[in-house]
Amino acid sequence: MKILFFHRNKAGFIERDLNLLNGAGSVLPFDAAQMGPKDYLGAISLAFQHRPCLLYTWFAGRHAFFPALLAWFS
Repeated sequence: MKILFFHRNKAGFIERDLNLLNGAGSVLPFDAAQMGPKDYLGAISLAFQHRPCLLYTWFAGRHAFFPALLAWFS
């Protein structure tokens, strides 16, 4: 299973979730705190190339809006 994983920074609980999801499939992690507009465009490109089965975002902040919108349309 392919998973897009969006988060802001890497706290211990986020790192644990990332490790658990790695056991379930192939995870493409994105740290939204480090991402600019070009990075989000790259994430869109990856999403359409790899066709992930799951979108996982930590918290419902602005960083989660764009990936959620993308998932809704795919």
